[in-house]
Amino acid sequence: MPVVQPTMQVKLDGITLQEINMNKLKINLEKKIKLNNQWYKPYFVGNLPPSFGFKFVERNGEDYEGIYEWFNYKGLTYIKE
Repeated sequence: MPVVQPTMQVKLDGITLQEINMNKLKINLEKKIKLNNQWYKPYFVGNLPPSFGFKFVERNGEDYEGIYEWFNYKGLTYIKE
């Protein structure tokens, strides 16, 4: 059976302006969030991993990929696990 995402229509004076796909959001006891079948781990600003905030860096002749995709929700920064 295909899964159908819920949608929301924004109406102003009976005119449909836009259709927005609503994403499923699930939060567990550890404050991890599951969004579109992907888990995200929460971090406080002082506890972010050292690779946070850059896309690519070269150190000692080796290439490293950093964490450059995240979102903030209720005071925490969420990074994909």
